[in-house]
Amino acid sequence: MGVAKVTSKNQITIPADVRQAFHVEPGDELVFFPKLDGGLGVRVRRRRIGSGFGMAADGTVLSDRELKDAVGTAVAEGVAERLDRC
Repeated sequence: MGVAKVTSKNQITIPADVRQAFHVEPGDELVFFPKLDGGLGVRVRRRRIGSGFGMAADGTVLSDRELKDAVGTAVAEGVAERLDRC
């Protein structure tokens, strides 16, 4: 397996052989965790555009801000609707 060097900005590039072996693709997240033996473990958290995360009903991809605004608006409208019924 490849080796990754930490840059002065504390960034790394995942070597191609590692990306291929573990099917790491753009949008995925790497989760780092301590292992019981004192080593470092890494797990791939898959985030695929096609998974529906961050997509509107019409298929439009939303930014994090747009998604948060949309969810907040929907929640506020739902609360207002319920209060009107009381």
